[in-house]
Amino acid sequence: AQAASSVVLNEILTNPSAGNEKVELYNGSASIVDISGWTIVEAAATTVHTVPAATTVPAGGFYVADLGVASVLTDSGDTVTLKNGTTTVDALIYGDSLAASIVAPAQGKTLGRVTDGGSWYSGLTASLSSTNDSPSVPSAPTGSAVKAGASNGANVINAASKAAVSVDVTVGAGSAATDTVTARLYDAVPNLKAGTVSGSAGASTVTVSGLDTTVATALSDGTVTLRSFVTNSAGRSTGYVAGTSATRD
Repeated sequence: AQAASSVVLNEILTNPSAGNEKVELYNGSASIVDISGWTIVEAAATTVHTVPAATTVPAGGFYVADLGVASVLTDSGDTVTLKNGTTTVDALIYGDSLAASIVAPAQGKTLGRVTDGGSWYSGLTASLSSTNDSPSVPSAPTGSAVKAGASNGANVINAASKAAVSVDVTVGAGSAATDTVTARLYDAVPNLKAGTVSGSAGASTVTVSGLDTTVATALSDGTVTLRSFVTNSAGRSTGYVAGTSATRD
């Protein structure tokens, strides 16, 4: 049998329009893998599925776990962990928190890797037990930074002057005019503020100007973490990409 790490979380239906929540596993190896007794665990350390005995996943194949209910996973954000005994094989945190790596999907849509076993995207059309929906996924941003303004320097959020906050997001070469760029700022609490702006096809930098003066007063003094992601017109979103840290003073 192939090493356990060849099997990964591949698609997650966290908020079904009908039926139960489901988690798909994918075997990216060239060998059959026995996953008997493996478990799927959510953030509260609750086992939500145990793989039955004598269960294998074929090379390049899938296993779909029906979690048995429609709402064991939190729609707005949760942690899904695949375990082999006490060993964590794979995990994904989704939602708005700083710990999350991707936003939660809309109802009826899934979190999925594109291509199978690859990078995570949110908002896919469910394709459990088969190759993930992959047409038209957006290009991820490559970085972001708080833009210098009239009363603040680059990467500084000045509360005293109540300077408006804008963020420059560097977008991928494949960005489209219909894509939406979102920037989020977190402090140590963390507070969360968001702003969006439509991107431009071929543009290398998009300024997110939806972040306004209220951000400066809401964030605590100290380091502010900046992250961004891109959503296309089909509602598919990339994972979060870390930007340059800022200082709130």
